[in-house]
Amino acid sequence: MLVHVETIALSNAKADSVSRTRKSHAPCPLRALSATPALIILLLAGLALRLAIAYVFYPDSGFKADLNIYASWARTLADYGTWDFYKKAGFSAYPPGYLYLLWPIGLLSKLIAPGEPASVAIGLIKLPPILSDIAVGAVLYSLVSGWARPSRRAEALGLAAAALYVFNPVTWYDSALWGQTDAIGALVLLLGVGALVRGNSEGAAGIAVLAALVKPQYGVVLIPLVGVVLLRRHLWRAGSGPRNTPRGPERLHAWLANEQGPVRILTSFLVGVVVFFVVALPFNMGPYEYLALVARNARLYPYLTVNAYNPWALIGVGKTPSLVSSGLWSVDSVKLLGPLSGVLIGSLLFVVGFLIGLARGFWRDDRRSIVLLALFLSAAFFILPTRVHERYLFPVFAFLPILAVDNRRWAVALVLFAIGSFINLHAILTIPTYATDNLKNLPFGELFRNYPFVLLSVVLQTAGFVYAAWQLRPAAADETQFQILSSGNEQDRRHFG
Repeated sequence: MLVHVETIALSNAKADSVSRTRKSHAPCPLRALSATPALIILLLAGLALRLAIAYVFYPDSGFKADLNIYASWARTLADYGTWDFYKKAGFSAYPPGYLYLLWPIGLLSKLIAPGEPASVAIGLIKLPPILSDIAVGAVLYSLVSGWARPSRRAEALGLAAAALYVFNPVTWYDSALWGQTDAIGALVLLLGVGALVRGNSEGAAGIAVLAALVKPQYGVVLIPLVGVVLLRRHLWRAGSGPRNTPRGPERLHAWLANEQGPVRILTSFLVGVVVFFVVALPFNMGPYEYLALVARNARLYPYLTVNAYNPWALIGVGKTPSLVSSGLWSVDSVKLLGPLSGVLIGSLLFVVGFLIGLARGFWRDDRRSIVLLALFLSAAFFILPTRVHERYLFPVFAFLPILAVDNRRWAVALVLFAIGSFINLHAILTIPTYATDNLKNLPFGELFRNYPFVLLSVVLQTAGFVYAAWQLRPAAADETQFQILSSGNEQDRRHFG
C-alpha cells in the first residue's frame, strides 16, 4: 500500500486516460512490494543477528526497571484485560498503542509457565521491537525501490536503505540488547510519512493519531507534520498534492481521486478521531484521560536532561554539576537566564524549532521535504527541550537511510548520528544501577561515561541536528540533485516542482 501508484486525475473526463498513461511510466507497485531473494536474505540476517544477541549471547539482558515494568504490564493485561488495566497496573506511563503488543505476551507467558509467568514474559518482551526493526527494513526497501526509476539500481538502492537501518548498531542495540520499544514508534512514523508522500491524507491522519497512542512524542512529531501538509494540499493550494487512489469501493475511489478541497481536511480529522477511539476506548480511555496521562508523565522527570547527551548535558544548576562532567541530573525549574528557567527556555526553543520546520512543510511538500522534515522534527525533540531520555533520537534512523542512499553528505550525517547515539546508549545501559548482570561489565561502558566521550556524543548529535536544520533553508532544495527524493516523472514534477 505504501508505494501505490499516485494517479493524477486532471478532470473527470480525462481520469481514465491519465491513469493509463501514469501506469505506463510509473514504477510498478508490485515490483516494489515483492520480496526478492536478496531482500529476504538481508532481513533474515538482520533477524538472526537480533535473535542471537537477545537469546543466545545476552539472554534476559536490558534495562532492569524497564524489563520488569513491561513484564508487569503484560501480566496485568493477561489477568484483567484492557478495560481495567489502568486501575490495576499501578504505575502505567504508556498509552494503549504499545500495550496491545504486550497483551499477547502476557497471555502466552501464562500459558507457558502458569506458576512463574514473569521470567517468560521478560524473555518475550524483545520480540515486538525486534520484529518491528525487520518491518522498518522492509518498508524502507519498499519506499526507496518504489520511488526510484525501474531498474536494477532501484533494487540496489532499496536494499541499501534497508541495510543501513537493519545493521545500524543503534537499532539492534535498542531492540535486541536493551529491549526497548523505539522501533515500534519508528515503524509507525515511517508508515505515516509514506502515506503522506503518497497523498493518502486520511491514512496519514489515522497513522499520526496511532503514533500518539504508541507514545506521545511520536504524535508530537507526526501530527503537526501531517496537519501542515494537509492544510497546504487541501486549503492553501488545494489540489497541489498527489492524488492517491486507494483500494476500496469504486465511488470512494473516484471521490478521493477527484476531491482535493477543504472537505478532505474534515474527512482526515474524522478518520483520526475514529482511530483514537478504536484504540483507546477498550482501555476505558477518552481524550481527557489521555491528556491527563501525558501531563502526568511530563512531570515525572523535571530535569535538564534525563541521560540524553544533548546540549543540556553541558549545563549544571546551582551546586549540581553538568551531566557531561558528573553524570548527575540538574533540576530544570531553576532560573538560568534572568527570570527564565531551564524548562521554559527548552520549551521556547522547542516551539520555535518546530515552527521553523513546519514552515518548510507549508512551503514545499515534495518527497524530500517531507522526509527531511520528519527527520528534523524527530531530532528537534531530542536536542531542544529539557526532560529528554537517551533513546529519543531513535526515529531519525528510520529516515536517514532514505536520504543517505540518495546523497553522500547524508550518509556521513547518518554515521555521525549513529556514533553519537551509540555512545549515549551504551554509556547509560551499562551503568550498574540500570543494567542486568550480563551487561554491567561490557567493554567501553565506563569509558563512554567519561567527559571526552560524553562531550563527543553531544557534539556529534547536535551537529547532525544543525545540519538537518541547515538543509531546511530554501536554497538547499535546489542545491543538491536527488534521484529518489526528486520527481520521478512529468506529472510528479508538475505537482512537486
